[in-house]
Amino acid sequence: MLKNVEMGDNFYKEFGKLEKQLAKYQSKVLEIKKQMREIKKQYSQAKKGEKLTPKYVPNDELKQDLLDIDDPNTTEDFKPKNASEIWQYALNS
Repeated sequence: MLKNVEMGDNFYKEFGKLEKQLAKYQSKVLEIKKQMREIKKQYSQAKKGEKLTPKYVPNDELKQDLLDIDDPNTTEDFKPKNASEIWQYALNS
């Protein structure tokens, strides 16, 4: 009979430890779920914002400037020696 009491006592001690561990893990799971919801919310807001922002379309002048950069004939005569010459050239053009 005493042996059964000891077994029951050990069982409830172990059971109590497991319940505490379960409660700890459940709170961690709830915290992770909360973080996941927050991330999903931020993601959906970012997607909505992306849809609302107008797509940037460069104007003709910018397109021409980009083409001029790629064209070696437009920059052939410009060989700067230092940064101030680059700034001066940029201000004059």
